[in-house]
Amino acid sequence: MTQWDDFDCTLATALSELPPPEDTVRDVTPWRTAMGRVVTGLCLTCFTLNFLYLQYLLPAIGAVQLYLGLRSLRKANRWFQFSWYCSICKVIILFTNSVLIATRYGDLLASPRIILQTGSTLALLLMCRQGLRRAAREVDHPGRRDPFLWAAVWYGVILVLALLRPQPGWPATIAVVYAFCRIVRSLRRITEELENWGYAVQAAPVRLDSGRFQLIAYGTLLALVLTASALSCHVPLNGTDIEQNFDSSETAAVQSKLAELGFPEELSGKLLPEDLLSLKDTVQFGNNYSELHLNNSSGFQGEAYAFQLPDGNVRYVHFFTPKDQGGFWRCGVTMKTNAALKDAACRLFYEKNGQSLIAALSPNGTAENHGIGYFGDAYQTYTTSFPAFSWPWDASQRQGYVIFTAEQAANPKTVLDEILTYGEDGFLRYPYPAEDIWRNTWRSATHGYYGMGYGLVYKADEEWRFANDGPPSFEKPRS
Repeated sequence: MTQWDDFDCTLATALSELPPPEDTVRDVTPWRTAMGRVVTGLCLTCFTLNFLYLQYLLPAIGAVQLYLGLRSLRKANRWFQFSWYCSICKVIILFTNSVLIATRYGDLLASPRIILQTGSTLALLLMCRQGLRRAAREVDHPGRRDPFLWAAVWYGVILVLALLRPQPGWPATIAVVYAFCRIVRSLRRITEELENWGYAVQAAPVRLDSGRFQLIAYGTLLALVLTASALSCHVPLNGTDIEQNFDSSETAAVQSKLAELGFPEELSGKLLPEDLLSLKDTVQFGNNYSELHLNNSSGFQGEAYAFQLPDGNVRYVHFFTPKDQGGFWRCGVTMKTNAALKDAACRLFYEKNGQSLIAALSPNGTAENHGIGYFGDAYQTYTTSFPAFSWPWDASQRQGYVIFTAEQAANPKTVLDEILTYGEDGFLRYPYPAEDIWRNTWRSATHGYYGMGYGLVYKADEEWRFANDGPPSFEKPRS
């Protein structure tokens, strides 16, 4: 038998099997492929898994799968065409959310974005239901079930639970998981409805196949996220030339007074004129007033000094110096004390292109926290954070200080605990972290002492007699 005889036998055998088996028809029907993508996309966008970045990856995959599935069905009827338009909106919303999350504007219009996300998913379920019902009538396949409707109902249950229980306990969590399972079960039944539809509805032609489209979509999203993260994680400093303090006779007088009290002139020369003038009423200087503890200090060095004011409050200056040459990405400075603060400021020094520059930061605000400790003692903390910043790429001699007034007279018997945190981030942080969360942090803690005639600060109701007895000793009593 020649090769042509073999070909004739094969062709005859193949023709004898027409029409093809039912399983083969179900596998190649365009409805099955398109609806499979739609079902997959809806499952991935209806719920999230908050670990391993799956809360960002799965919705991105789901939105693209939704678009690809509905793109094939857009010519079937007007409801599937509306669904396709809705899937385009979901892709746009997803791209927008993904890029905003990589920036400091992640909370911009957060509520409207959530409403658009959930509303578009619910609308998509209802429009796909109408499209499926319309197609069923056209091919004389009466629908035995209504899976899209039940998926929409259970999705509505999840939305109601999310509104009523923003912080769900175990009962609400179990209810949400059950609703998710019902959604998945309802969507799986869609393919069962399409098993016998065959080629009744043809897939719409496309110019770009699904493989290339996915490659372009995911690649574009990744490039946008990386670009947004790089631009947001580097926060430029607007430095200005440093004004020399000795140009003013007033600042020179304050320097001279502080030098007599024991504050080194090389340190007072680092202070801005306005900060130096805020110390002009100092009655006592404390350079050994506290114990300085450095935690994780390999990249940070700190020094703390205190200046007692006539009203019983204390003006603190805390110098800090990053030791390494990093910090080109997002950095931050945070203070935490157990005394109320006022007049806080952060000054950053660096050299660039042979010039000495300084940048001044004002605090974002102070968060106050009160409570009862483990042993029943009342405590209070005040946390002050400054805006994030990044040292210039070619900056050197980086250093800075924070200056603030502790309202020590209001609670003179309380030990002052101060923690200065210097934090650094790197590229890439996704999502964009909160202002007070850093990848690498270095902390220094100081402990100043109040009241009873020792430490740095006198008791608020104790009268000082400078003329007769002089100021009390500021050294801790020896045991």
